[in-house]
Amino acid sequence: MKNNNLILILLCTLLFQNETHAQRLVKLSTKFNDAFVEFDLYAENNERGSLTLTWQQPDKWTEWNFRVGDTSGTIKTKWNDDVNFWEIRYNNKIATAQTIFKNDFSQWRITNNNFSLDLAPAEGNNPNEWWVEDAKRGSMYIATEVTNDPRDWLVQDELSEEVPFAMRLAIIFVAIYQTIPKS
Repeated sequence: MKNNNLILILLCTLLFQNETHAQRLVKLSTKFNDAFVEFDLYAENNERGSLTLTWQQPDKWTEWNFRVGDTSGTIKTKWNDDVNFWEIRYNNKIATAQTIFKNDFSQWRITNNNFSLDLAPAEGNNPNEWWVEDAKRGSMYIATEVTNDPRDWLVQDELSEEVPFAMRLAIIFVAIYQTIPKS
């Protein structure tokens, strides 16, 4: 009986470590050079995924689907077309991204109801670089690979393991959403 419990604990530990490791994104790129409705996602372990606009209509930018490995879910506005408040959902996990001040899209609060992280452009109102820095939970830096070209993004994720994938994805999504053309 002791051996079975030990094996079960070991398996659960390995599965948790693998899921956490597999879900650190390092790069995003548009699938097509002339459209911002589908992105390829790249994790640090060479696992790939996608971020895709759900309804590809000119005025419907408020719902997205994502997949990375075995993880898939949605990113959508909580209330109709109010882009001040987003929910990221997968496997019964939820994170939210909300503007700190209504209609000021340069300052965001990302939370999972246990703790929050603040996201803002790294310097002034430059939409090419975004930054989260928290003394307890680390930092994340998201930037366009080429200035003023929102097709390719690099991610430097130095957040602690305590920060769930839903919050990490929320941070990345908000940064790219604020920069991509929506027409």
